[in-house]
Amino acid sequence: MEKKIIITKKIIKDDLKFKGKLIFAANLGTVRTEGNIRARKVIVESGTYIYSGGSIYSSGYIHSGGPIYSAGEIRSGGSIYSGGEICSGGNILFSYHLKFKSKISCKLLRISPNNEIEREFWLNKCRLFGFEKMAKTIETGCVTEIRARQNKLSKTYKTEVLSFPFWTQTERMVIKSWFDSELAEYVNIKQQRR
Repeated sequence: MEKKIIITKKIIKDDLKFKGKLIFAANLGTVRTEGNIRARKVIVESGTYIYSGGSIYSSGYIHSGGPIYSAGEIRSGGSIYSGGEICSGGNILFSYHLKFKSKISCKLLRISPNNEIEREFWLNKCRLFGFEKMAKTIETGCVTEIRARQNKLSKTYKTEVLSFPFWTQTERMVIKSWFDSELAEYVNIKQQRR
């Protein structure tokens, strides 16, 4: 049976580190941590919202019925689910699914914490859809070098890439975060239609 710990405090001064399931109890309102949150799985029960003064790391998933706020990175080896918005002062990295109800903000959205897996995914996708110029910008280098090459792409080309109809919403968000050097309050399209 997986180890779990239930958090019932609203203010936590130190880092929260746990090798099992870290559960924030229901109906606490906003729980603030001054440090990082690190666990195999992070679950935030209904009526509780987390604000981390550091980063949030999970080797499994991060699941919240409400918003997730972090001054640093939000990194998950699995999925990230939020019943509200997701806001990160740094990057957001995940491996399977990203689901949020209202909006998302971060510096850079990444579909994998593994650089080579992500690079290979985007190279294949861009080439499959005929965006060879885009593929060339990500063939080599780090984030800074890739962004410098992408900044040289014309506005018309970037618009063409973003408006391509076969991107998923998540893929479009990632591309937008690369082109704009941030993802600023990107609104969930499904929520806009209601």
